[in-house]
Formats: sequence, C-alpha cells, structure tokens
Amino acid sequence: MSTRWSGSANVGARGAEHTTEYLVSIIMSNPKSGAVLFSLVPIKAEDSSIKYASLRIGLYLGPRDTKSNKIDTIVPVCSSRRKFITGHTPHTSHILLRNNTQKDLVTTVIYNKCLVMGGYIAVIGALNVDLIFTSEKPLGIGESINTLNFAKMHGGKGANTAVAAHRFCLQGPETGSDRTLSTDIDIQVALHGAVGGDEYGRLLKEELAEAGIDVSGVDTLPSSVSGICCVLVDAKTGESSNIAYQGANINWRPSAALMDRLQGSKGPDRPDLIILHLDTSLEVVRKILKTAAEFKIDTLLNPSPVTDLGTEIYHNLTHLILNEPEAMRLSRVDFGKFPTKAAWQKAGMYFIKLGVIHVVITLGAKGAYYITADRSGLVSLTENVNVIDSTGAGDTFTGTYAVEYVRKKRLGIWNVTTAVERACKAATATVGRLGAHDLGL
Repeated sequence: MSTRWSGSANVGARGAEHTTEYLVSIIMSNPKSGAVLFSLVPIKAEDSSIKYASLRIGLYLGPRDTKSNKIDTIVPVCSSRRKFITGHTPHTSHILLRNNTQKDLVTTVIYNKCLVMGGYIAVIGALNVDLIFTSEKPLGIGESINTLNFAKMHGGKGANTAVAAHRFCLQGPETGSDRTLSTDIDIQVALHGAVGGDEYGRLLKEELAEAGIDVSGVDTLPSSVSGICCVLVDAKTGESSNIAYQGANINWRPSAALMDRLQGSKGPDRPDLIILHLDTSLEVVRKILKTAAEFKIDTLLNPSPVTDLGTEIYHNLTHLILNEPEAMRLSRVDFGKFPTKAAWQKAGMYFIKLGVIHVVITLGAKGAYYITADRSGLVSLTENVNVIDSTGAGDTFTGTYAVEYVRKKRLGIWNVTTAVERACKAATATVGRLGAHDLGL
C-alpha cells in the first residue's frame, strides 16, 4: 500500500506512439547504497498485440549525474532479478528493455510520481502510556518502596508491535552479508485502535505518526481516557511486572472503512497480514479473525494479556505467537519446573491440530520454539543478553516476525526458521534498553 506517491510508469515500443501503464512495486532496497529492486507489472496496453512480461530491475538512486540525465542498458525481460548500478538523475531513468519477442522497449520511470505497491500490515491493538519505575527489588504485598528511576514512554501491545515492524522494514542488509540488496520491501504498517480525548491521546498519535506509523485508523474517543500501564522493573534481573487500565482501547470498534478493506478484492488497500492482540475487546478480535478467514487474509494472533479463548478462534489462524505461561494455560499442557522440547512440542501440536499453521513459543533467554504440521525446531540465542527491561520484548518479536513473513512470502522464499531467528535477534536488542522502544513522552 502507498499513500506517498501516485501515478504509473509508462512503457512503449521504441519509435511507437502507444504506451503501457505499469504498477511499480518496491521489492528490495538498500538505504546505504541507494540500490532498489522493483517490479514492473503491466496493467493496460493500448496495443494488445504486444505481450509484455512482468520484470524486475535494480536501479541505483545515487547522486545526480551532471553529464547525463539518462541511462540506456539492455535487460532480458524474462529474467527474474537483475541489478545494475550507474549514475543518473534520481527522478527519471530511461532503460532499454527487451521482451520475449526481442522487440526493444523504452521504459521511463519517474520515481517521485510512481505508484509504489508494497506490503501492508494492519496491527490491531492497544496504545498506552507506559509509566516505568525501576526498583531494587520486586514489590511485595502491602509494601511501599522508593524507586531508582522513572520514565514515561509510549506503550501498548499494538503500538509496540507497529513500531517494531516499521523499524525492521527500514533495516538494510544484515551485517556480514555479501548481498548488495537487502530483502526489504516497501511495507506500510497501519495501527488500528483508540486513544482517549486527553493530552496523552493526542501525544500518542502525534509521536507514532512522526515515527512513520499510519495512525489514520486510530480513533479518538472523547468520553474515554487513554490506556495507562504501570511497569515495575527489577533493576537486578530486568524482569518487569505490569498493571494496566485499558481505557479507550477496550471501547474501540473497527470502523466501516477497515471492514471494507478486509472484505474488498485484492488491491493496495488489502492487508497482507493482520496482527491482533487481546488488549482490545475479545468480541472485536473474534469478528476480525472470522472476516479475515472468510476473505483469505493471513492473520497473526498474540494472545496477550492471556484469557481463555475456546477452540474455534484457532481455526484458519495463520500464525500464533505466545510465551510459555500463555502456551501452558491455553493448551493445558504442564511444562513443569524445567520445560523440555517434548512439552513445547505437545503444546504446539495442540494448536496445530486446531487449525493453526505456524506456532511459535517464545522462551525468554532460551530463545524460541516453533512448530508446523511438518517441522519444528528450537532457535537458541547466539549472544549473552544483558537484560535491562523485558518490557515489549514479545511485541518486538511479533513485529519483526510479521515483517519477515510478508517480505519473504512476496519473494517466494518464506522460511519460518529464518523469521524466528531474526525475531529473536530483534527482541534481544529490545531487552538491553529501558522501555519497549525509545519513543518518550
């Protein structure tokens, strides 16, 4: 989905007057080098006798070439991926193409006037203000203590997941990779939820929008207060305990515009993936999952805060990501004092048999266990974790995993193991700082 650019690329045979309109999709990009791999997909041709094929080309969006405003190069249309680097104006590039009938085509791509068709992730969940207290020890019943530190930050599972997903979209190639291009697609992350008609609500929307999140689906409910979460962090272990008042979050209902998107035919407004948490109304979660299943939209459920769901909610669910306590409660499998792979597998298979396609159980410092109908595995952390605050680690895992799924599915190279590995790496970075992310209030 794109709201930033509009228009199309024009493609026509050399010397001919007719043109073909193309949709331009960003497939991969590397912010460091400026290289972009995009797909041209024909949508209309005035001359129906010319059979245009879909193609992918890499372009270098580097500094303006003062000697020439264009480049000419020949690229086979039938090749699935091809990259070249040369200087040209960053706004217009002329590329000589060759189709399957060896007819030369001249393509003009206007970068700042093209329709970018990237991925679209819709996140359904809470937006909260996190009041974070750091103490020397956990708070006992009836005990009053002074804290070592205090911070006020953006939070809520929906907001945390959206920020994590958006930031993972912006990352370049992995360190040590010899790939010139990263597997980044222009993925837009849209957050759907509610804030109250108070100053916190205004600040939450403004800061998230500035961070790059589409908050057009975040409603302001004047008669409600914004969600607030008090977080107590143990300075010694980094483990946290939370108590929250959901406020406007629990009163949110999906808009007609959102439901129209879910029920519409395939197009730029249709989500590639819907992420849901349980910090909004369970009735809403059930409704959206049912609609998504009916219209064959992939879904990801993170059942937190955990509550008993019944078995029907797992039917046609694409991804289920949950931690050990949530897995034990919902599967009714006792992990014991020292959980084993056998226990994780038994719990995971419970959900697989109910219809879930991919199940991931996050294990904290032990990593994560994943299982599908035909494979399973344990992804262990590859580095020592200096835990400062575990708040939002699960949301970061979910957001990163979701982007990796959409990105690799579009490229046809989806691998659950890789997704879990990258999600573990991102979550590990999260626990090394205070708060779920660095968006303060």
